[in-house]
Amino acid sequence: MPDTFRSPARLLLVGDEPAFLRDLSGAARAFGHEVISALDLQATKALLDADSPDAVLLGVPRVDARHLDDCRTVGDLPPIAGHPVFVVSASRTDEALRKEAMRAGACHVFETPLDGEELGLRVATFLRTGRELRRTRASGLVDVESGLYNAAGLGRRTREMTAEAMRTRSALGCVVMAVSMESDDSARSAAARAAGDTLRSIARLSDSVGRVGALEFALLAPATSAAGAQHVAQRLAMALRSTIMLSLPSRTRFRLLIGHTSMPNLSYSPIDGGELLARIVTALKSSRRSAHFDWLPLPDAEGQPAPL
Repeated sequence: MPDTFRSPARLLLVGDEPAFLRDLSGAARAFGHEVISALDLQATKALLDADSPDAVLLGVPRVDARHLDDCRTVGDLPPIAGHPVFVVSASRTDEALRKEAMRAGACHVFETPLDGEELGLRVATFLRTGRELRRTRASGLVDVESGLYNAAGLGRRTREMTAEAMRTRSALGCVVMAVSMESDDSARSAAARAAGDTLRSIARLSDSVGRVGALEFALLAPATSAAGAQHVAQRLAMALRSTIMLSLPSRTRFRLLIGHTSMPNLSYSPIDGGELLARIVTALKSSRRSAHFDWLPLPDAEGQPAPL
């Protein structure tokens, strides 16, 4: 077997003709791919709760308006959004319909009899590209979902900013924020995006803001005293509470914790970036038990969800 196929793909076959799906499944399995099948879009959604395929094959008797809508629907389902969707038609597809299928999100339109080798090559090409993109994002410094620094990016900025504060004999302020809630992953993702937008809009150009957990964030503020760090924390508390509440389904219960600190002159009391980052992570994991941060009291405002 060629090197291309050393990493078998998980393929989801979608269609409403069982015999046609069996033929497609046989062609795909011949090249070592794992296959799961669904007979309609409702079954597809149910399968996606347990499986996240590498690619989708949409088997259709012909390419027409109804099946183009199916292609858009499948491609937009969250577990496979951004993954390749291939259309396999049992009948001849002219050039105009091929282009319409591509506009609907299809990466390619196959016709029967299915060329299993070409299918394997095309899937492998998309998988290599997608895996490389995910590796690039993982090794980058920015969290894709929130738009803030990720843990690696914040770690680098922490080392740079503590070194600069020691060199200039200036203060370095820090604010940590943690949100906990009773909700599903989609609500947490919405809250993370909303928090990222708010933190980017409030932070100064000289500040560095990172996401170090699912809903855990830290802001580093150069030349910021204890009073200044407290002021920043109060502004963030007001903005984040409103933003997160608006991003969540009604009556979702959540708790927001915000702590702040300032190291007044790092040339007298040196601290390296690794130690500061460790304090940040410890504070977010232990919340009010952290000795390095002062925590804001956040009494419930009228009409706000009660804390957990």
